Amino acid sequence: MSLLGDGVFLVAFAWQLAVQWQRPALLGLLLAGRVLAEVVTAALGGWIIDRFPRRSIVLAADAGRGLLLFALVATLHQPPPVPALALVMVGYGVLTALFRPALVAYIPELVQPDRLAAANALYYIALQAAMLAGPAIGAALIGLGSATFALQLNAASFLLAAAATVPLPARPPAASGSGEGLAPVLEGFRVARRVGWIGGTIVLISITNLGVITAERVALPQAAAERYGQLGGYSATMVAIAAGAIVAAWLASRAGPPREPGRTTYAAALMLGLATAGFA
Repeated sequence: MSLLGDGVFLVAFAWQLAVQWQRPALLGLLLAGRVLAEVVTAALGGWIIDRFPRRSIVLAADAGRGLLLFALVATLHQPPPVPALALVMVGYGVLTALFRPALVAYIPELVQPDRLAAANALYYIALQAAMLAGPAIGAALIGLGSATFALQLNAASFLLAAAATVPLPARPPAASGSGEGLAPVLEGFRVARRVGWIGGTIVLISITNLGVITAERVALPQAAAERYGQLGGYSATMVAIAAGAIVAAWLASRAGPPREPGRTTYAAALMLGLATAGFA
């Protein structure tokens, strides 16, 4: 439910701002705030997840995102209160950045070791299915009602996901609040600065992601509305992107580890740039 909600949110929010409000620049700024919040939170994510019960983080992230989306719907009226939208988006980014790594770390607490591989496979199947179905469901909800209607159901889905987490078992945090503190996080930044290719790759892929996010979430809904005059063009493009990601994941799983992982990674980034330019 949570993963589907992410796909619904992407389509509904982008359509509301870029097409219905004709405010693509505002959409870009809000998405930038969300991404920045995710980046900062991700840098501390491992440290946070090790110091709180994983179930509590998963539950709080889903419940918090549900409440934030209900607050977002309440602010979606003309003229849009930009500070309120920005606060909601930053909060959404923080909770999203905590949710997925906490969920992956929580799975081993739910299943026996001999069933862990099957549980991980089921999670990735659900992730890929959500990538494919989420944008389509979001487009359908907007077509049946409106973007705010889609976001309301999206918020309800997050609260249902949080409720489904309540009866699950919980373990104490992996690390105590004392100990090394933030030292491992700081050491990670030192390594990235000291080893050139690590820091360079982080910078390069960050720039790549900024360009792709701009194309997919800001430019595409605007272009689809101008070219096709309907929501279907945008949602079909998002579903096609997700389908390509699923095919790529399947091919990668069949091929095994590459002999030249660095070259493979940079070649993939180059292909992604060419494909994004091909949209034009």
